[in-house]
Amino acid sequence: MSSPVAIIAGNGSLPILLVQAMQFIGRPFHVIAIDGEALDLPDHISVERLGWGQIGALWGLLSDWKIGDVVLAGGVTQRPDYRSIRPDLGTLLTLPEILATLVGGDDHVLRGVARIFEKRGYHLVGAHELLPELLAGEGILGRVHPSVAAHNDLEDAFRIAK
Repeated sequence: MSSPVAIIAGNGSLPILLVQAMQFIGRPFHVIAIDGEALDLPDHISVERLGWGQIGALWGLLSDWKIGDVVLAGGVTQRPDYRSIRPDLGTLLTLPEILATLVGGDDHVLRGVARIFEKRGYHLVGAHELLPELLAGEGILGRVHPSVAAHNDLEDAFRIAK
């Protein structure tokens, strides 16, 4: 059997879809909700809620649960109020890495977060790896097919992009 997956839940429906998928396939999972973000999780799901300054608690839970894979699911709409964060020891020890991720755009932040998890032995997976139905299939997705001229424009665009 696969190792348990940790679903770190932000807001929106994606964390719920992942929980349902894990239940359907029978893969063990644990949910860690970002406090103030993941507000719409069903009551029947066991959820640990952690604030922004509880990274030490996060590492402890992942270790206790013998987590292999971690998926970040859902949005984060509110920037944390840094004045209200009460960092635990794990946060303080991770602070240099955290600060390095905050310089740059969203992609830089996510790559930095991935490095932080992977450095500690966790495998960060995309939601689509656990729930492939999230991805659109190949081919025409709607009722309108591209015209010959549009198709030629697409071929030109691909050629130029390469």
